[in-house]
Amino acid sequence: MPVGWKIRQGSRAPPPTGADVSDVSGTAQDNDTLTTVPITQVPGILLLKEAQDAVYQTVQAVPGDPLDYRFTVTNTGNVTLTNVTLTDPLPGVVLSGSPIALLAPGAVDDSSITGRLALTQAHIDAGEVLNTATVTSDYSDLNDDPQQVSDDSSDVAIVAAIEALPESFPAFDTDGGTTTSMLASDAVVSEPATLANVTIRVIAEDAGVTLDPDTALITLAPGHPAGAYEVTYEICSVAYPAICDQARETVVQNPIEFIEAVKSQVLVDNGDGIDGVGDRVDYTITVTNTGNVPLSGVSVADVLTTQAGTPLSLDSGPDFVSANMGSGAGDLAIGEVATYAASYTLTVQAVTEGGLSNTVTAEGTAVYPPLFPGTPPTVFDVSDDDIDSDGNTSDDPTELILAPVITDQGMTITKTTPRGVVERGSVVPYTITVENENVFVSGTVDIVDVLPEGLLYVDGSATFEGASHPVLVDGRVIRWDDIPLPPLTTVTLTLSARVLSSADVGAHINRATVRHPTDDTLLAEEATATVRILPEPVFDCGDVIGKVFEDENRDGYQNEGEAGLPAVRLVGVDGTIITTDAHGRFHVPCAMLPADRGGNFILKLDTRSLPAGYRITTENPRVIRLTRGKMSEMNFGAAITRVVRVDLVDAAFVTGADGRVRLSEPLIDGIATLLPQIQGEAVHLRLAYHLGEAPTRADKQRARRHMQLVARHLRQDWPALSQVKLTIERTFVETRK
Repeated sequence: MPVGWKIRQGSRAPPPTGADVSDVSGTAQDNDTLTTVPITQVPGILLLKEAQDAVYQTVQAVPGDPLDYRFTVTNTGNVTLTNVTLTDPLPGVVLSGSPIALLAPGAVDDSSITGRLALTQAHIDAGEVLNTATVTSDYSDLNDDPQQVSDDSSDVAIVAAIEALPESFPAFDTDGGTTTSMLASDAVVSEPATLANVTIRVIAEDAGVTLDPDTALITLAPGHPAGAYEVTYEICSVAYPAICDQARETVVQNPIEFIEAVKSQVLVDNGDGIDGVGDRVDYTITVTNTGNVPLSGVSVADVLTTQAGTPLSLDSGPDFVSANMGSGAGDLAIGEVATYAASYTLTVQAVTEGGLSNTVTAEGTAVYPPLFPGTPPTVFDVSDDDIDSDGNTSDDPTELILAPVITDQGMTITKTTPRGVVERGSVVPYTITVENENVFVSGTVDIVDVLPEGLLYVDGSATFEGASHPVLVDGRVIRWDDIPLPPLTTVTLTLSARVLSSADVGAHINRATVRHPTDDTLLAEEATATVRILPEPVFDCGDVIGKVFEDENRDGYQNEGEAGLPAVRLVGVDGTIITTDAHGRFHVPCAMLPADRGGNFILKLDTRSLPAGYRITTENPRVIRLTRGKMSEMNFGAAITRVVRVDLVDAAFVTGADGRVRLSEPLIDGIATLLPQIQGEAVHLRLAYHLGEAPTRADKQRARRHMQLVARHLRQDWPALSQVKLTIERTFVETRK
């Protein structure tokens, strides 16, 4: 029967849920009425199946390994459950602890029932195990009839392992760098992890270090201090995204110990406007920690010399001035620059020996982080001059070069020889003097002597200030290098030269110059000394003899009985005028000095000096080849000749259809009529071309071409008529107002 409670009206106690309550109403406490309230049954059960597979996500399972299951059963209703029984259709699973005899409302049992499955290769190959378990239980309803309630629970057990393990990368000896793949030691499902079977997620990175998920490479950027840098990452299986593992990678930047010194200078003039004694050189020295570890015990050591290498001492310094990051003297943080100062005042010795050469050597001891054992090294650097345009970018001394103050003013050079006329084979002495009239010029100069063609330097004959002095000889060029030339001083140099047997006659000029020792520019006007070689008639000259004769038969040769023509003038190309004697003879002694292969000699007869009526019958001018030491003959013929004049104008010529200019028919007929009339005698035929008033150059060129056509026509026709020589003369006739 249903259970009920009797409650008095007005009682504060609530009726139990699901019970029938009878209420007896009345007006007095002793006559209460019972009320019946029915109670509802709500049966319920919940099953939760959990595979204990976490171990196989980092440790790869092998056949036979156990896969345990945990079952949690909860009575979610208000009815006591009995005979709580679990069933699991998973092949091979072994259950324990089922059934549970009694499970009160709200009770939870998570330990009574367990399961175990021995993994097979098929499970491992699949990477997961999927199954569903069912729990059932009994209870009695309000009529005491047996009832059941049940629930299902499914779970997927992952048996594919993933493992992220840190690599052991070599430390970077360079400034930063990139590792090999950080997946090298990682694995998934017993296979090496690759970019194809895992995904990478960066969880945390130290400053300066970067893990690229697309390449699995870790990069440490340059410029970071020595030490360890970490990256935390997670890899997850591409096939089973829920399977993930994390690891922390470490890359190490090894210490790089460097120090760099630079020394620059400024020359401060003492007011005289000349770089020299008394000027002050201010030096600025910077020392930079260019490594990736701090430095301690930083110091600089200075070496100062002249350009010739003589040791000198600074007047002050090097003294520490400051460091740009605030470190004190002797310490340098990474990238910090310390500045030092020094100075030196130029002395006579420094200027005389060409200036200064200065270097500093900076040193410091590295300070290692605790990560790096061992004794840190001491680093050194020899200073650079901070001038890279000279091509030297490291360890270049800081130099102050004081070149000699040489000017092209106030300096003279002279050259003399006591011999003005010399013979082949003789020796010619020369004296060179260089005078410096300046009070500030110092240093050295070069003296260059150039001998003339045909003279050869006598080896060992060069002197300087009376003492033998080495010279550079390059053919006819003799050079004294680095000759000291103090102010207000004259220096003397001498040499001798031999006249070669092959030297040409005439003037031979020796030239001497004083030149700048570095750029070879002239410092004074050139000095010269001249000697002359007289010709030797027997061996050097080419003599010419000849005659101007009356060429009676006009054959161009002097035949027997053809007399000479006196007082006829001949002119050479150099303007020399030669006049024939009473017999028409002339002589040109040493007409020229031919070269080894001979030379051409030209004479022209002045036709105006011929007797009246005479015309030249030989070529004029005449050219013959002269040879050294040989006499040559050159004759000119002239004869009284009848002059026949042919006057020509443009109208005497015509242009044919082919564009060629020809003699007109009247002109051809006229020549044909003329030639038979003169065939029996020597004739001087003069072609006179009338140009008109103010002819142009083109007019004269046209006239020459026309006269050439006439001359060609005459020479073609004349041999058929006469064997007498026909002389043709051409002239222009200009019309005048």
